[in-house]
Amino acid sequence: MNRCMIIGNLGADPELRFTTNGTPVANLRVAVNETFGDRKITTWFPVIAWKGLAEAAAKYLKKGSKIAAEGPERDRSWEGNDGVTRYVRELHAQRIEFLDRAKGTQADDPGPDENVSETDIPEDDIPF
Repeated sequence: MNRCMIIGNLGADPELRFTTNGTPVANLRVAVNETFGDRKITTWFPVIAWKGLAEAAAKYLKKGSKIAAEGPERDRSWEGNDGVTRYVRELHAQRIEFLDRAKGTQADDPGPDENVSETDIPEDDIPF
C-alpha cells in the first residue's frame, strides 16, 4: 500500500495552474517540523492537488496555513536545461484537511469545510 500522511505548514502560497485540457492542478510546499530535544528538523514535502481539491487549496490556503495532506507518493523525473535528469518524490493529495480556522471570511463565504477530498467534488465540476 502506498499511503502517506503529513501535517505541516505551507511555505508559500499555493500555485494554481491548469493543464492543457483545463484541469486545475495546485502545487503546495509543506514544511513538517520534528523536535528532538533542543534540536528542530524541518522536512519539505512537495504536495500536488488536482481538480476541485486544487481550487479549494488555492482559494482558502496561504503561506503559513496548517494542513494535513494524505495520498500516495509518486516519483517524477525530468531533464533540466543542462541535460541532467532530476528526480522528485511528491505526495499526490487525495485528501487535505485545513487545520487553521478561516480568518476574515464573510457571511456569504463561510470558509472551507474542515475536510476536503476528491470525492467531495460534484460530478458537474469535473472538467472532462
